[in-house]
Amino acid sequence: MSIIKKTGDLSNSDNFIKEEQPLITFALFAYNQEEFIREAVNGAFSQTYSPLEIILSDDCSSDRTFEIMQEMVKEYKGPHHIILNKTKQNKGLAEHINQVFQLIKGEWVVMAAGDDTSFPHRVQTIHNYIDENCTAILSGYIRKYENEDRSEMCGISSLKHYTLEYISKDISRLGVGAAYAYKVENIISSIDYPPILGEDRVFPYEAAIHGEIYHIPDLLLRKRHLESSLTQVDRQENIEKAIERLTLTWATHDKILARALKEGTLSTNRYLKVNKYNFIGRNLHFLRKMKMYGRLANRNELINFYYYLFRSGVVFELVRKKLRWK
Repeated sequence: MSIIKKTGDLSNSDNFIKEEQPLITFALFAYNQEEFIREAVNGAFSQTYSPLEIILSDDCSSDRTFEIMQEMVKEYKGPHHIILNKTKQNKGLAEHINQVFQLIKGEWVVMAAGDDTSFPHRVQTIHNYIDENCTAILSGYIRKYENEDRSEMCGISSLKHYTLEYISKDISRLGVGAAYAYKVENIISSIDYPPILGEDRVFPYEAAIHGEIYHIPDLLLRKRHLESSLTQVDRQENIEKAIERLTLTWATHDKILARALKEGTLSTNRYLKVNKYNFIGRNLHFLRKMKMYGRLANRNELINFYYYLFRSGVVFELVRKKLRWK
């Protein structure tokens, strides 16, 4: 990992030390996004909240993404503390995020992608919702369809509080990674997760063990809907790949729960309760997932679905857990 340019010094700056508001980190992750990166960085620089640490990190892009970031940092004259980072070789999203988390000094981190644009009030709005029970914040966003020249608002009408029990019933409730902010101390132990998974399948689950996820109604960013995004690639995968990804997600959640139980963060009663919800939620999520892949169109496809589950060992694991609760 190579830190190319660092502006300011948080440890020696009276402006940061005397601030009553907590230091928040805005972490922008980029890879081969030269077409959109300038707008994304401008969104970071325009944040009205202070004190703010901005980390611009490029995962060894093969295009001009990093060069554009360099130029913009060189020209930046604003109040925020800027860290410009580039990996020495392409790591993939999971390892890229792991490395950037070693640089974070803020109490909270706001996640951002190199092809999305955060509105200037994003960090300030997130800060306004933070309280002692909140360990993660999921905001609304405007989805922009690049190939169709249209947009849609993706959000809710009022504030909702998501508990571990609630999201265990349906992991699709975890939301979109680039619309999240996390309390750093509650997710730092989960950064070492399987590379095939996105952080938005792991970090919210860990955060919900320690408190609540606040799903806020505010639309705080413009998110591009691109066919090359991780979500779209996931939808194009075959059924075996989908099962592998979901099985790893579940295994990672189980590992997080087991660690929390061992450390005393999670009580035995709550651990058993969450596992019960997991059993229900995982079955329902698999059925929806396979329907999305067009694999449940008729009885034969339903039989094939359970065959794939049995072959992957998922059914055995679910039955084993079910029997344990009796």
